[in-house]
Amino acid sequence: MRRAKRRRRRAPEAAAGILVLALLGIGALAVTAMQRLTAMPPAAAASGVAAPAAGNTITGLATFYADDFEGRIMADGHPFEMDDPTITAANAWPLGTRLLIRRAPGSPWDASLTAAERKRYFGNTIVVTVRDRGHFTHALDLSRAAFAELGRPDEGVIRLFIEPIGTIVH
Repeated sequence: MRRAKRRRRRAPEAAAGILVLALLGIGALAVTAMQRLTAMPPAAAASGVAAPAAGNTITGLATFYADDFEGRIMADGHPFEMDDPTITAANAWPLGTRLLIRRAPGSPWDASLTAAERKRYFGNTIVVTVRDRGHFTHALDLSRAAFAELGRPDEGVIRLFIEPIGTIVH
């Protein structure tokens, strides 16, 4: 005759203990996340990029925006011009902040650049002004013209060194 296996029941206290440990873990994660968010300025918290003070350089990713936004009013009240190489959108710096930017190694498409393109793009430094905001998490969304100064538009994403150099007084 076969003996029936006895199922071992867990005590309610064990289940309660597991629940308490799970809640403590979730609480610790929430506290850490709140500390990180409150350590950044509000605009930086929204973008995930902390804006450094003038003279401090960070590395970040940039894309570009163009045709679909041409002529639309930017956050600073002026119409967007995709062929203006001084325009950028950013969420981590105040409107009017001037940024010195140059291409940094490590872009997804660096290996596809010719020697001439590599020399041109990595040797170029430009100044852009934060004039717009956007729904993105990377550091900058450049105008097409600004992006073209530092990379081929078909690359889509480039890595930059970004240094705030002051603000424009309106």
